[in-house]
Formats: sequence, structure tokens, C-alpha cells
Amino acid sequence: MRKDSLFFFYTSEGCRPCFFFSAYTGFLGPLFFLSFVSKVTSVGMNTQWRMPMASIPLYTGKETPLQVYLNRVVTVFGLVSISVALVVSLIVSFLYFMGRNKDVSPMFDAGKTTLDEKIDMVIKFIILGVTIVVAAVPEGLPLAVTLNIAHMSRKLGGEIALVQKLSACEAMGSATTVVCHKTGILTLNQMEVVDVCAGGLGTQNLDTMAELSPLLISLITEGIALNTNGSVYHPEGWPEPEVFGSATERAILKFGVKLGMNFDEVKSRSTIFRISPFNSSRKRRGVAVQLHDSQARVHWKGAAKTILASCQSYMDKDKIASMDQEKIFHFEKTIDDMAKKGLRCAALAYRTYPEEDILRDEAFPYIHESNLVLSAIIGIKDSCRPGIRQAIQECRNAGVKVCMVTGDDLLTAKAIATECGILTDEPADTAILAKDFASMSEAQREKIAENIVVMGRSSPDVNLLLLEALSKKGQVVAATGKGIRDAPSLRQADISLAMGIGGTSIVKECSDIIVLDDSFASILTVIQWGRSLYTNVQRFVQFRLTVSASALIICVVVAIHSHEIPLNVAQLLWINLLVCTFGAWALASEPPIDNLMRRPPIRKGEPFITKLMRAKFILQVAYQVTALLCINFLESILKLENKSLDDANKVKNTVIFNCFVFCQVFNEIECRTPYQGNIYRGILKNHLFLGTIAITVILQVIVIECFGIFFSTVRLNRKQWLISIGIGLFSQVANRFPFQAFPYLRN
Repeated sequence: MRKDSLFFFYTSEGCRPCFFFSAYTGFLGPLFFLSFVSKVTSVGMNTQWRMPMASIPLYTGKETPLQVYLNRVVTVFGLVSISVALVVSLIVSFLYFMGRNKDVSPMFDAGKTTLDEKIDMVIKFIILGVTIVVAAVPEGLPLAVTLNIAHMSRKLGGEIALVQKLSACEAMGSATTVVCHKTGILTLNQMEVVDVCAGGLGTQNLDTMAELSPLLISLITEGIALNTNGSVYHPEGWPEPEVFGSATERAILKFGVKLGMNFDEVKSRSTIFRISPFNSSRKRRGVAVQLHDSQARVHWKGAAKTILASCQSYMDKDKIASMDQEKIFHFEKTIDDMAKKGLRCAALAYRTYPEEDILRDEAFPYIHESNLVLSAIIGIKDSCRPGIRQAIQECRNAGVKVCMVTGDDLLTAKAIATECGILTDEPADTAILAKDFASMSEAQREKIAENIVVMGRSSPDVNLLLLEALSKKGQVVAATGKGIRDAPSLRQADISLAMGIGGTSIVKECSDIIVLDDSFASILTVIQWGRSLYTNVQRFVQFRLTVSASALIICVVVAIHSHEIPLNVAQLLWINLLVCTFGAWALASEPPIDNLMRRPPIRKGEPFITKLMRAKFILQVAYQVTALLCINFLESILKLENKSLDDANKVKNTVIFNCFVFCQVFNEIECRTPYQGNIYRGILKNHLFLGTIAITVILQVIVIECFGIFFSTVRLNRKQWLISIGIGLFSQVANRFPFQAFPYLRN
């Protein structure tokens, strides 16, 4: 027994107050309260529900993989910047106390420099080092992931999906395989009986079912009404009855109503005394009933070939005929023909007993499954969702394989998969029965798993084997789930997707993402946004590291040369505010780009910073450093000869600060396209991005013109503003020209 166990007490009327005990924590506490009852009927530790419940993962609130990676980047940059700041501070301090830095005022003179002057200079050098650290540390990188996920969740959360685990957003962008159920995801889950074989009559026109004998109709409607979890209600004033139950049950009940079934009357003519619930492995459901005409009867309903295998007779019009080999072949061919048309095939069968067998309880220790009489074979149609074929093709174009798992017969599954575009003429595509896959060795399953696109007669246990094999092959797998038995599979998958309509509450709670409309197209949309999240974070990383590297190099070079820094702490904090907050939000607002789903998924271990990003980073940093150092050292550019030294330095530093901000504004526009495309394409449609850029520019103008006292800046004239804007604008030309002149740099 596990050391940490959950005990569930199920009762006939509800649940008593229950408790759980953890041997790890020594805690005994209430699990839940639903109602007070008088009898406990079963204990959950030994039931089929214990393992799925124990497999449900709990949300831990850990950081996402990208946040962990970016935290490491911040740590590395922090260590580098601290080391550089310490070295620079020591160098300028050494030069000062050795009396070799002529530009420092007051200059150190042994015996003449006062203690206060020495302390002031040491504090100045410490502030210089702190400024370098502030300039270099990209502390806003992890924030970018949060902003991107928040934006993604807001876009998806309205009608498409609800994100419950942040790391799933990133993982969806790297998904290589989607293992999904058929019913309700690829199809509409709106089932209807469209084909019937009964009494020697096979037809797709259900109106001709009235030609069946009254006895056969009575047996079929009795089997439908008594052997079901659904119900039929006849509201007053309504022409059509309301049918309740699962999609399959509703379809069969509606078929019974078309045959003239009076649900309540049939139920009142008999008494059910034993039930064999539907089991996903046995694919059948049975009931034993006592009729009011001194007879007992068992009714079975389930997968057509499974029921047919238990039948030794069949109803031929109004009499029972023996099932010979030729007739078995005929019925099997009928089932296969229905399956090839994509129909889910079910069969109804019965067996009658005399009254004396009912009185002997030992005659019915279980519901008999042999020597049955076949009454009808029915074909149930579940239409594919509109646009599903296009969505599957988009997945293929994106390098994402779709694997359909279903409880249907393999022929039915292949027909639906072909209609959806999952099963194609490609030789690698494989359709397989779940029992055949489960019977393979582990090595064989791993070898074939990547080629499987259809699995018929699947079960949660075999689905788990498939997911384990795919994971061992390095696939990033997204899996769908509906019921509690899917919990182990959801835990095994890299991304667990619960269905918002067809899924149970417990599956929704333990899943990473809830697909609100149960549509496969929504899963495709989540993949697209997951890739967009990854791309947006790449954009911001390139943008933020450019800012940090440029500021660090400029501050270090100028500090060593003149023991002053052109960008003070207040200015650098302002730049960080603009870059880390407005810049991250602006780049997070970018919608998925057009060609995002025409690329292969990001593989595990693939470098986050690509060659193209590194090339653009180097070019942008080189341009910004060169341009701003030219302004710093070539004062003739600004023509400040007529100003005093102090005023000239203030204007020069203000222009450098202003140029640096505008370089980041235009660099932000450049980073919208991490690949070499039109950087202005679609920019007018992104109002949030344009608004963020506009706010950044307006705030910068206000800072320069109105808040100089706080940022140690002075007002600039028109020419100096044009120089600032021009240097920022030219950064785009300087950054893109090498890629146009030398195309090999794009790779």
C-alpha cells in the first residue's frame, strides 16, 4: 500500500463525511461533505477509480521553463555586470589615487586633497559602478513571459480555451503530436441512426421500418427502453418528446421512438432485477427483466460484432431462425459495409426464459451472454465537424501529427479518419487495433508509435501505453481527456487538454488547458498561440539584451575614459521602465504571424537564441554603441563650441539619452519581425503596439522638456530632436542592410 493514500467512501445515496490520512504529513482531515447517509456500500481503495484518482496531478505554481531559462540569463548578466562594475570602479579609483586622471575635478593631490573630497570621490565611483549594474541587468525578462501568457490567456479565454497551467502555453508551441478522441472533438457528437438491418430487411430509409412484424418491433423497442441509462419525456403541448442520455443513447432512443416506442409504458410492463453496466473493454450492456406475462428476458446492447458472436439465432421477420455460417458471414458483411461508411455499428439481442427460472436465484448469478437471438443491427452516424479537414491539414503543414483514438471498430475509425484527413495515402500512416498494440513488446511499441494515426477499439490503458511510447521517442505530446479514467493518460502527456463540454469536472480540474468548445480547431488555435508566445518572448529577449549590452558598453567606455557616465541612474531606471514594461507589453501584443504554422515545431533542446537573432543583436549593438560614442567624443557634431563646458556636457548627455531612447523605439519596431520580413506589415492593425510606441515617445518628450530637474537633462532645440530621431531611425537601415547585401547571413 502507498504511504500517502486517499480513501473514498461511496454510498447508495451520496457520500458521508470522509477523511484522508497522509503518512508523510501525519494529517487527518475532512475530504468532503455531500450528504448524510445510513449505509456505506463500497470503499474506493480497491475500486477501478483509485488509480485514476491517484494519478491526478496537482498544480504546484512553479515557474514555466522559459521563466527558468530567462532567470538564468538575468543571473548571468547580473554576475557579468557586477564584475564589470567592480573592475571599472577599481580602475578609476586606482587612477584617481595615483593622480593619473587629469579630467577629474578636484584632482587628487597627496597631502592637499581633504578627507571629505576623498570620501565624495569614492562615493562617486561607487555610484558609477551601481549605474553600470543598473544599465546591464535585464531584470524584466521573466516579466515578459508573464505578460505574454496573460495576453495569450485573455485572447483564448473568451470562447476558445481556458489556461490552467502556465507552462502548458509554452509546451503547446512545441507540440509534435496530438492524441485526441474522435467523438465530440473531430465529430459533432450529434449521433443519429441512419442504417438498420432487422428481420431480413436492410435499409437506410427508417420510414420503411414500419414493415417489420409487430413482434419484432415489440422486441426491439423493449430492448431499447429497458436496456438504457437514458430516458424519454413527453412534455405537454410539445409534438416531439425530449430524449436524455449520452449521445449514443439518445440516438438509439430516438430510433425507438420512430418505431412507435412508448417509453413509460414499456418500463411499466416489466421489472428490472439485474443490470450489467456498460464496460469499455467488453463494449456491451445488459439487463435481466421479469415480464408480467410470467416470463423473464435478458436484453443485450453493444458493439455489433461482439453481440453477434454471442448469437445463435436471429429474428427473421416474425420467427426465430437458426444462425448458420452463411448468415454469420452475411451479418458480418453488413456490419463491415456500415463501418466503411463511417457508421458506429451497434446490435440488439435478447433471450427469453420461463418463469420458474426466475424463482431460482442461482439461475441468474449473472446475466447470461450466450445463445442470444439477434434482433437488429443499427448504424449510427456522427458527422465530422465543419472545417475539420482543413484544420488537420494545417496541423500537418505545421509538422504536428494527429493521432485519433476511438472505441469504434477499426473500419469505422479508418473511414472517419479518412474523411477528416488524418489517414492519407502516405505509406508511413498506420491504423491499428488497441489490442494488437498492447500485445507488442515495449521496443515494438516504441518503433511503431510515431507512425500510428488511428487506433480502433482503444481504451484508457492502451492510450497510456501509446503516450509512454511517444514520450520515449522524444515527442512532445498533447492529449485530450473526458472521463476520470483518462487521468493517467493526461498525466503522462506533456500537455493535458480537457473538454469543456463533454469532460467531467475532475478531468477539467487536473488538466493543463480546458478546450471550451470541444473542437479540434480550438486545439489548433492553442498550438498557434503557443508558438506565438515563444516567438514573442524571443522578440523581447533580443530587444532587451540589445538595450543592456549597448548601455553596458557605452557606460564602461565613457567611465574609463572620463570617469563620468553619460546616462545617470535616473535615466537608466527610466529606460528600464520604458523597455521592461511598455516594450514587453508591446511585443507581447503581437498576434500570431502568417507563416507561424508553416514551420516545424520547436524541438526539445533547440537553442532559444537563434543564429539570426545573434546576428541582428551584434549589428544593432555595434550601431548604437558607435553612434552614441561618436556623439560623446565628437562634440563638433552638436556644435556646442559657444557653450560653457558644463552646459555643453549637459546638452551632450541629454542628446545621448534621447538618442538611446529613440534607438530602442525603432529597435522595438525592428524586433516585431524576428525573421527577415516586412517589419511594418500589419503594424496598423495592432493598436496596442502603436499605442505603446506613442505613449513611449510622448513620455520621453515630457521628460526632456518638463522634468529635466529630476533626470539631469536640459531642453533640446529642433535640430537636436531631429538628430535624436534620425539616429534612432537609421538603426533600422543599419540593422537590415547586411542581410539584404549578404543573404547567407539570414541562415
